[in-house]
Amino acid sequence: IIDGENKKSTSNQKGYRALWLNNVTKDVVIDNLHISGVAYTMNTGGTIADGLKLTVSNSTLIGWTSYDKFASALFNNVHFGVGSYYKSTTNPEWDGCIRPYVTTTLSNCTFDEGFRLLLDKLATGATITLKNCMVGNQEVTMTNIEALLGVAYDSTKIKF
Repeated sequence: IIDGENKKSTSNQKGYRALWLNNVTKDVVIDNLHISGVAYTMNTGGTIADGLKLTVSNSTLIGWTSYDKFASALFNNVHFGVGSYYKSTTNPEWDGCIRPYVTTTLSNCTFDEGFRLLLDKLATGATITLKNCMVGNQEVTMTNIEALLGVAYDSTKIKF
């Protein structure tokens, strides 16, 4: 459990980053982790050795999840939640979004209502695959992805 709710920082008196994946030399495997009370559940920096994968399973990530430089990422049985770090009226997605830069598979994942999938940084040719993912009691499909996750369906980027 990583709970930044009561940690001191310069913004909102909460923790800012839970995981900083920096200068990675081996695949990253995360299992059974709960992150809340932070702005960023995870993001990357420095270098990531070629061909490495990010795998997150059986976890809860509340806040902004972002990662790049990996060859691919897999999230299996992960709950993505909306936190309260920024409380921004102009950018409400900042409190609950996933912003992938690389090819990503989301399998058996759930999302809070209001959570957003941001594809503005997705690398050319990279894709997002959603398999059996839910918002509330609705499965995310090509016909409702915009209403549920705030991103228009684009068959060149999004797969089901």
